[in-house]
Formats: sequence, C-alpha cells, structure tokens
Amino acid sequence: MENKKFGFTIMELLVVIMIICILSSISVPTLNSYIRKTHDAGRKLAIQTILLIVKADGGDQWRNEKYMYSVNDLEDIFNENDFNPPQGENDICYLVAMAHNSNSSLGNNNEFVVVTWGMVMSTINDNLAGPIIAGTTRFENAIKNSLITLNKNQAGILDAGDFSCDSLLFTDVITKLDSVISDNSDLDIAYYIGINKAAELVSIGEEYK
Repeated sequence: MENKKFGFTIMELLVVIMIICILSSISVPTLNSYIRKTHDAGRKLAIQTILLIVKADGGDQWRNEKYMYSVNDLEDIFNENDFNPPQGENDICYLVAMAHNSNSSLGNNNEFVVVTWGMVMSTINDNLAGPIIAGTTRFENAIKNSLITLNKNQAGILDAGDFSCDSLLFTDVITKLDSVISDNSDLDIAYYIGINKAAELVSIGEEYK
C-alpha cells in the first residue's frame, strides 16, 4: 500500500506568511490607536475630576479666595476627596492655571482651568491630537476659541512638547497661554501649578495666597 505524504508546498507557506504580515500591519496600528485613545480618555477623566473637586470646594469660599489655590490647598482638597493626582504617562503632564478679571482687583471674577495634551483626540477635535481643557466657562472658552481661530489660520500654538514631564516649569506652554489669554480675553493669569510625572503638585511662579 502506498504511503501518502502530507505537508505544505513552498507556495502555500508563502501565502500564509503574506496573510500574517498583512494582518499584522493592520492590527498593530489599530491597537496602538486604541491604546492612545485609552490614555486620552484617562486624561479627560482626570481633568474633569479636578474640575468638579475645585468647583465644589471653591463655590463655598469668599470671592477673594474662590478658585485661588496654593499647592497645599489643592493637596488638601484632593486628600479630602480621596483623589490621587494623575501621573504623567507617555511624557505628558498637567497644568492648572488660575486667573482673574484684569479690570478688577485680585479676587474678583476668579477663574481656573486644567490643561493637558491628547495624543489622538482633544477638546478642540475628537479626531485630532491637541490640548484637553476643562475649567470655569469663561476661562475655558477663552482658550478654546483662541486655539480654534489659530488653527483655522494654520498657526497652531500648542504642541505635545509643551506638556513634557521632563520640563517641570512648563516654560513654553506658560508663555503661550499667557499670550493667548492676554490677546483674547479680559483675564490675567495669577499663577500656575503643575502636576509632574510622579503625580506631585509643583508651584510655578508667584502665588497670591
């Protein structure tokens, strides 16, 4: 009786290898995109949580103290709410800015905003990388409207490097935000607080409390 031999021809093996390569080239970028979107979703959740905590606490304060927080202030209210500040992932960290109406003394019409960077989606566009922003309505809208106008004029002002955890002073993003706010609103920046890679709050510039 003749023994039958089973196996694959070289052509069949090549076809299988080609199929695997094609599937890999499709799945890896898709997987990376999902991972980046997951990180961005985490960043959005983190700054929305900070927004809610600060608004809830600041709403009970007198006008001259409302939304004006030192590092210790923020640490205290975060602890009171069992909230751990977000760690910087993929070398992207966070910035909290406090501002007030430039036409009145410090303490009147105080505002704040939290800003970070989205790798594949942002507050400006869900399908493009850009800043993720959350804050009091006037401050948030001032930044968003300015950035939208700049992008339409093909002059994007912020980029991922501005939120690099390696730069604890956030020098570039502060300079750019100062320019955006001074040119497009009646707000003056009071001071900034950074959240670094180790999820530590870092004082930036002069504090008014």
